[in-house]
Amino acid sequence: MNGQTSLFFNHIGRHIMEAKSITFFLGAGASIPFIKNENTALSTQSLYYSLFDDTIWDVVLKEYHKAKPPSVVANICYDDVKKLLGRLNELTSVHAQWKNNFEPLIHLLDKVCDYLSARSSREFGNIDSMLFEIWQKPERQFLSCCTDHDGWRYVPLLAREVIVSKTIELWKSLPSSDLKRIKELHGKFYGDRVLGYNSVNIFSLNYDPLIYESLQGSSSPFSFGFEVAAPKQFSVHETLASKHTALFVHGHVGFIPQDDRPCFEDDYSKAQGSRIKGIFIGSASTATTGMKGISRNTFMITGYDKMESFSSNPYAAFMLRFSKSILENECLVVIGSSLSDVHWNSIMKNMLEVGNKKLIVVVWYDRKAKAFDLGIEISQLTEVGRLLTNFQASISTFSLSSHVSTVNTDINSRGYAKLADNVALYVDGAEAFYTMNNIKSILAIL
Repeated sequence: MNGQTSLFFNHIGRHIMEAKSITFFLGAGASIPFIKNENTALSTQSLYYSLFDDTIWDVVLKEYHKAKPPSVVANICYDDVKKLLGRLNELTSVHAQWKNNFEPLIHLLDKVCDYLSARSSREFGNIDSMLFEIWQKPERQFLSCCTDHDGWRYVPLLAREVIVSKTIELWKSLPSSDLKRIKELHGKFYGDRVLGYNSVNIFSLNYDPLIYESLQGSSSPFSFGFEVAAPKQFSVHETLASKHTALFVHGHVGFIPQDDRPCFEDDYSKAQGSRIKGIFIGSASTATTGMKGISRNTFMITGYDKMESFSSNPYAAFMLRFSKSILENECLVVIGSSLSDVHWNSIMKNMLEVGNKKLIVVVWYDRKAKAFDLGIEISQLTEVGRLLTNFQASISTFSLSSHVSTVNTDINSRGYAKLADNVALYVDGAEAFYTMNNIKSILAIL
């Protein structure tokens, strides 16, 4: 942590708290502006393309076969995996909401691989696999190849490691000057919030290192839900009793799943190696168990069965802290999220119905390129329009017909506007929001 941020943290006790608590909910748009190189940004689309990257798969599979004891029959051939991913991509690409998105691919890959890993219907790990018994069986296309039953069992885990590899690659590609700048920007912003609020809670849907790297350190007041001392095991107390938290509610590149006590590893390449080796020596959990059976959402939650993962720790504790946090807070700030995860939206909706809660939604719109028009954004279902549609459908219904012109005028002049009595929209994106570092001015219009 940089010295300026440490100075803020060390003087917390000298300041009078202005409000009870504040909560931040971070989606992909909270990382995209910061983790990028000349050609690629860390985004849903870039992670989708990573699943078809032969080079990344080659590295991950080499680590897998290196870790696999000779006596274990769990062979995986990339040609088989590539063929299956290609077929699944053909299916998902015809639907606009699933195209160029890694989540539907992983969701379907989990189902097919569970079926292919079973030698009979009695060995299905997940109830969804029984559906394959009704229609054409996938093994006719894939089991004639060199990947065996046990190999297919681990393909979903390795697909997640491919996504992790791309995330780590982009993070490591950042110049040191950029890393220093973005860490200081985040450290100061959240440090200022600690000075002004009794409790600050950050919930990130992202797997990348940005928030952790920006806020960790001996002087940091934030708990990440893990013990400070090695081996940094998950702690219910750290998650639920800490004053300030930064929690990775869909997993993290540093998580190492170990039943109910996963660990956190600061060296992300080492964490990945431990997860892959742990498949065979039993030091890393390869699945969790829910109502539907097994799930491969361990260190990273993706696909469309996310709720199954919240039946066990650390994710059960993370969701409990999120519920507690927004029930008690004065303000929720949503940064860069499309609000497409209904399991979080329902909790936010309940929050807005209790007390005088305020909500700030931060999105990106290029005002310099084109004047903002809320009516057009919603009617044409642009990125901003889809977000607001999701918001109205699952969180809060509000009418814009009477004040669209006011919203447009305010946004085009200053970058933010009041959408409803307790809801504000900020359109200049995460980086400008952090740089402005003045939530008070936005809250003042609510």
